[in-house]
Amino acid sequence: MSDLLKDKIIIVAMEGEGMNQQIRDILKEKGYQNLLTATDGAQVYTLLRQYSQQLEQIGLVLIEESLPHCQVGDLCKTFAYSDAGYLVPFLIVTLPHSTFALDFDQEPPEQSCLVKNIEQPIAKSELITDVTRYAG
Repeated sequence: MSDLLKDKIIIVAMEGEGMNQQIRDILKEKGYQNLLTATDGAQVYTLLRQYSQQLEQIGLVLIEESLPHCQVGDLCKTFAYSDAGYLVPFLIVTLPHSTFALDFDQEPPEQSCLVKNIEQPIAKSELITDVTRYAG
């Protein structure tokens, strides 16, 4: 992994601090060091606002579908789906057999939507594969 990719910010947003720590540990083990955490939607919005003029610094948002005080679908539509500008990739952690899906007025083109669901319990290998794919 290049130094440039290590510098990308990954926001880990899970309700439980234990899950945040587990994910941070896995990512740090693989060389990702610029990790920010949030335990509710207000914290995620605050972090994203801090980088609103420099979204390209954010490599990935890994977020729980049921994060308190958060409209995950709206966040994804705002930051991960666009026909112009920088797209922030989102990995959405879902419960087993979840029916979570983004509701678009029309189906977005594959290359203009950077959202993927990852089911709990999170397999370490799947997490690393997806983070590498989306965050570099």
